[in-house]
Amino acid sequence: MRLVAGGPEVGDDFETGHDGHATEAARSDGSGLAARTVAEATDAVGVYRVAAVRTPRRTEVRAALTEAGIETRIPWATPCHLLAPFAAQRVSRLPVSEEAGEQLLALPLHPHLTTDDVDRVCAVLATALERSTVAA
Repeated sequence: MRLVAGGPEVGDDFETGHDGHATEAARSDGSGLAARTVAEATDAVGVYRVAAVRTPRRTEVRAALTEAGIETRIPWATPCHLLAPFAAQRVSRLPVSEEAGEQLLALPLHPHLTTDDVDRVCAVLATALERSTVAA
């Protein structure tokens, strides 16, 4: 089975019970792993377009997920302040943005993911993170 990051386009009439479940599943058992998810405010409910994790070993983790047939994407490889339209702003460095650009990895997130799919992505991700930490 190949899980696709982003997934197919879905019309407004498609109802889904998957709002945020991939991110919630990734958060639920992530203690001790070399990745983190985006924090959500306690008084807000997220609307997820991207389910991303952040890891300093993105290349190795991405390769392991690809090998397992799980597609990933790099959502924001170049921070905004380094893009041509912002060159005139002359911002020299934004180290947190630059680091995030090197570490973010988008996981599959679309309405057609089943709970089993999410569990599989999380399991492969956990194994990949453990292996990349041991190899470091």
